[in-house]
Amino acid sequence: MLQHHGLESSLSRTRATTGEKALGPYAHSIAHAKAGVAIACVILAVIAIAMRLYSRIQLLKVLAIEDTLLVLATIEYLAFVALNVDSFRYGLCKHQWDITRAELFQIAPLTFAGGILFGSAMYTAKLSMLLQIKHIFTAKNKNSMFWMSWFLIGIVTCVYTLSLVISLIQCQPLVKIWNPSVAGVCHFRKKGGLVIGIVSLVTVGAVNRVTDLALLALPIMAVSRLQLNMTKARGMRDLCYGNIVSLRSELSIN
Repeated sequence: MLQHHGLESSLSRTRATTGEKALGPYAHSIAHAKAGVAIACVILAVIAIAMRLYSRIQLLKVLAIEDTLLVLATIEYLAFVALNVDSFRYGLCKHQWDITRAELFQIAPLTFAGGILFGSAMYTAKLSMLLQIKHIFTAKNKNSMFWMSWFLIGIVTCVYTLSLVISLIQCQPLVKIWNPSVAGVCHFRKKGGLVIGIVSLVTVGAVNRVTDLALLALPIMAVSRLQLNMTKARGMRDLCYGNIVSLRSELSIN
């Protein structure tokens, strides 16, 4: 029985690499679970943005640049989810040996475009939150919070721009990323390029973690300096913390 299973798996892998129809066309997939999580996050994001826009337009009668950026981040996030869901019909969320090469060539460009959109959504959302922190807590003077906000904006902008450039120039033409048979060159498959690719990946990950912590710490630090009683200070701190964590979680969970 085990030998038969091993032979079947081997044949499945062989057929997948040659582009033939894979064994197990109804193979197990986690697409439904992933779609459920994505839809839940979309609902939460849309509700949060709708509430924010309502309060800004109807109650405060003012819109700032961070509101526009947050709407843009939501649109990019929705496009990212749409690309992921569209990839399900080509076999995304199945085991690799249940995907044919033809299906892989359909999934890969959608995944690549989704990665670009996800990175852009992350950057836009973080930029929006940093600008909001700067506008709320440094409206009257250029204190340490002002310069820390601008420093983080510069770091985030540089890192995400570098990540985008590396993604777009890694292979010429881009289709060679997922189709090695296409004539062209991939810079990061050489020894030196591989090191650059790994370093950039680690750098982006490290900056993500640092900026996440900073986005949590900056408003809490600012609130702690205000002359408020314990109850009001705790309420404002919890509000800042909750808003940032909810939006960041919606992006990260995907």
